[in-house]
Amino acid sequence: MEITYPARAVEQDGGYFVEFIDLPDTFTEGETLDAALFNAAEVLSGMLAWRLDGAQDIPLPTPKLEGVHYVAPDHKTQGALLLRQT
Repeated sequence: MEITYPARAVEQDGGYFVEFIDLPDTFTEGETLDAALFNAAEVLSGMLAWRLDGAQDIPLPTPKLEGVHYVAPDHKTQGALLLRQT
């Protein structure tokens, strides 16, 4: 099982801005869409790890949205999330 969060990528001023729908305080950017999505995985991993360390609420990802990219956190964070859910 893989946990992925929906992110909206918007082209702007020679690059892309990416924001997570379920985590409004989690966003990033990149010069290309691929770079922005790579950065999104990094920032998602960091934010989820920070929330896990602080025993904060972590929203479940919204499933099956159209027009978004689904981004997965790193494997370590994935494992911690799956353990927390069980």
